[in-house]
Amino acid sequence: MNQDKKSINNHIEEYLDYYCSIKLTRFAVLLKGQWGSGKTWFIKQYYKNYKKNNPIEIDIWKDPVDLILLGELLHKVNFLGKAWRYFFRKEQISSKKFLYVSLYGLDTLSSIDEAIFQELHPLWGSEQVRIAGNIIKGFLNGSLKIDLNGTGKDIASWNIKIPDLTRKSKNSNKKETNKRVLIFDDLERCSINISDLLGYINQFVEHQNLKIIILADESKISDDKDYLNFKEKLVGKTFNILPDFENALKSFASELEEPIIEKVLCEHIDFIKDLYSTKANRENLRTLRNMVLDLKRIFVHFPQKAKENPEILKDVLKFLVLFSTEISTVKIKSGDIVGLVNEYGHLRAKLSLKATDNSLSSNKSDKIDKDGNVKTLKDTVKENYDLYFKFDLDMVFPPKEWWEKFFDKGLIDSEELTVNILSKYFPDDKDIPNWRKLYYWRKLSDEKFASLLKEVELEYQERGFNDIGEVKHIFGIFLDLSDSGLINKNKKELLSSAKDYIDYLNNINKVPPSQTSILYDKFQDNYNNTVFASFNSIEFQELSSYVDSIQELVRIKQLPDDAKKLIDIMISDQRKFYQMICLNNDVDSEYCAVPIFNQIDINYFTSKLFSMPPDDQRFVLFTLKERYKIINKNNKDLLSEIVWLKKLQECFTKESGLKQGKPSGYRLKKLNDDYLDSIIKNLEIEQTKYAKPH
Repeated sequence: MNQDKKSINNHIEEYLDYYCSIKLTRFAVLLKGQWGSGKTWFIKQYYKNYKKNNPIEIDIWKDPVDLILLGELLHKVNFLGKAWRYFFRKEQISSKKFLYVSLYGLDTLSSIDEAIFQELHPLWGSEQVRIAGNIIKGFLNGSLKIDLNGTGKDIASWNIKIPDLTRKSKNSNKKETNKRVLIFDDLERCSINISDLLGYINQFVEHQNLKIIILADESKISDDKDYLNFKEKLVGKTFNILPDFENALKSFASELEEPIIEKVLCEHIDFIKDLYSTKANRENLRTLRNMVLDLKRIFVHFPQKAKENPEILKDVLKFLVLFSTEISTVKIKSGDIVGLVNEYGHLRAKLSLKATDNSLSSNKSDKIDKDGNVKTLKDTVKENYDLYFKFDLDMVFPPKEWWEKFFDKGLIDSEELTVNILSKYFPDDKDIPNWRKLYYWRKLSDEKFASLLKEVELEYQERGFNDIGEVKHIFGIFLDLSDSGLINKNKKELLSSAKDYIDYLNNINKVPPSQTSILYDKFQDNYNNTVFASFNSIEFQELSSYVDSIQELVRIKQLPDDAKKLIDIMISDQRKFYQMICLNNDVDSEYCAVPIFNQIDINYFTSKLFSMPPDDQRFVLFTLKERYKIINKNNKDLLSEIVWLKKLQECFTKESGLKQGKPSGYRLKKLNDDYLDSIIKNLEIEQTKYAKPH
């Protein structure tokens, strides 16, 4: 097989050219390689190029098998005239020298026969023939023999056991160079007993003198003694297929039918190979192909003017390679990307500050390693820190949240993708805020940088930003510029000015309350899916702490109003009430760790609760029990509610006493005994664990 450029497996191609050309062989060729090494791609490329160089016109009316089959079928099935006209034509098709059969999932020898027949007669794969599928199946099982020796004999009966593939086509030359080559792929994935399977294949070699090429991941079956015994008799030559990265990538790119992306991929093969093979240490061509398809899917959502810029594709491709390989090798889960980037940022910050504290934040997405031990994302980052450093993981583009939605949910946030592309690569775009343009100051011309800096500084001084996240972004940019010597203000001045700005926002009620969920990570390194510049600096961390303290004061101030709203929800929607105050997997529980009941007047609470239907009352008490079921360092503040709960119990005791002898009194006493007693006892035990030493 001729190629413009020799591939890493060129010696195998040359041998197959020789093997397919000689008259007598009496042995099969085995192509082995691990899953994803490119065995199937290699052999299909091989016979695709062979057939391309050896086309032959076949007339179905000169092929006695097809003609008689068609006549028999039409005798049994009254096809429409349109179907008949469909068959009544010549087709320019391949010589069918190579018959490809995947053994994956096949569990009977007859199923292999059928697969071979379909390869020999692609005509029968047409939509019209499928309509008569059941009739065809019965017809084939009872009255057909595959006989391609050119004689036309024994056409009326088919031996389902071993098809005879030795008949020459009427288009064959005298030297029989058109003799069939059978390719059996996925040997290790076949469900047929290996001895029976190889015995079946051996019949083609021994009795029909056919060329046989077998593809297998031998590592999956090398311990099978039957396989080793049959291999010795059947296989005369074995080759190990090596991943042909360059040619495979070109082939995958050509399949995209997207000239721009194909051009970029082919022009940056070395760049991609360095990312994929060298930095990510991957050779699996299946993962590579999926990655190329993902790239096209993302590319479709690029802003039109971004499609002509190869640097953007390279930027996206860089992290597509990293996350694809980490997920495919099960280092992380598809929903771990945000956590992975956060852990990397935490570790890098500690290393840069030479901190001795090794307590990186934990992550709920742990996994079990091969030894059965819990392996956290923190462990993964530590083990692969050098790799992530090479990929500049803290500069992920698009943002980590965007990638997690892409891999975990299969979603492409087109709007977010567009904003990030325009901000980074098209700073002159009128729809992008000036501070976002300044964020990528390293890509700006001197003139554009000076102009943007002046505009952002002026808007900042005039308090033109009311979003606290944007203020933190601008502060981070100013710190970055101060470090680079591009603005005159020092970090101390910048920090003082930023705190003044936060105070201003607080005075005009623009500071939102702090997040109350225990799942909220206060070590947030980004806002609006964009990582803060200078996030790891001491000054930025000080401002973040200052903002957190003010947000906490805002939250405390709002708690009484929030408590009243919570009571309304308790009355109207008990399920939502449960979700808001108990940790659960369905939604983010806003008050699961917040002692909000301390803000509720006990008489107001009981007046509402006692007026509710009995079933709703029981569900509320059940919800309270679930709330306090587990106390740990994340929600230990709930222990302060024990005083409120004892007051609630007193109200239940009093009310049940007043209604003694009535069903309502019995129910209240039962609720008190079943729920409140156990809740209070449990909290008293937990109190001793967290009591401060004297």
